[in-house]
Amino acid sequence: MIHYPSFRQLQYLAALYQHQHFGRAAESCFVSQSTLSTGIAQLEEALGASLIERHHRKFVFTALGLEVVQRAQKLLSQGKELWEYVQEASRPMSGAFYLGCIPTIAPFVVDDPLKQCSEQFPQLQLYIRELTSDEALRELQDGRLDTVLLALPYSIGDVHSQIIAEDHFHVLMPENWVKKGITTSMKTWPKGSVLLLEEEHCLSGHAISACRVQNKELLHHFKATSLYTLLQMIEQGMGLSFLPEIAIKKNILADMSVYHAPMQDTHAHRVIALLWRKNSPRQKSFELLAAIIKSLFN
Repeated sequence: MIHYPSFRQLQYLAALYQHQHFGRAAESCFVSQSTLSTGIAQLEEALGASLIERHHRKFVFTALGLEVVQRAQKLLSQGKELWEYVQEASRPMSGAFYLGCIPTIAPFVVDDPLKQCSEQFPQLQLYIRELTSDEALRELQDGRLDTVLLALPYSIGDVHSQIIAEDHFHVLMPENWVKKGITTSMKTWPKGSVLLLEEEHCLSGHAISACRVQNKELLHHFKATSLYTLLQMIEQGMGLSFLPEIAIKKNILADMSVYHAPMQDTHAHRVIALLWRKNSPRQKSFELLAAIIKSLFN
């Protein structure tokens, strides 16, 4: 009689590969380290092959082990899709739902959808993960996220996208700069006056492109690590930058001594979109979620 691997054993192996540590892998699977180690050993016994070379407290995956990990990840993804298909067919907007969102959207958008989903769909558990665009897309493709809320334009690969809204940019600067004759027109901006976020935050790229900042001499070499740090630097008179309208509507500038206004002579904006895998069986739920988020912009 053939003893086929169980999904639980494959999950243990995939978790160990992802975390590269028995303790962290066990924690991610909500089991003890000994249970996870035993499960992987049983998997090796069932397959009749060594997947991991153990050296005291260290380990490495064998070449065959790496191949099994890749196939295990596909099987786990297919198993998850099978479960989701049945759940979606019988009860849309129910069960666990994992939404990825970038840091320049999440603080200003996700609170209201969480409340509405809780009220309208009490059997839905909506979990939010705040990630950069690259991280969110990678986890979406790997099946660790169900859907992603991010800003376009961005290279999203072969996934479905549904437009939520246009998010317009405002120019943000210290209040006393206005008295010096500096306006939202780039012609009045000093060299090195434009402050931006670090490159992994796509907001800077969107703002530079949408606001048509072609003169690189306007850009300051320093990059802020977060939007809140950027705002503090502007309030201290260190430069100007761009702020999405959704942040302004959420009163992020409350009690701050800064000036903001729409960019002159340009329709500067980014596009907020909800993304999901084209083959996902939860499309109806995604469309319902998109409609909830979209209603907040109207």
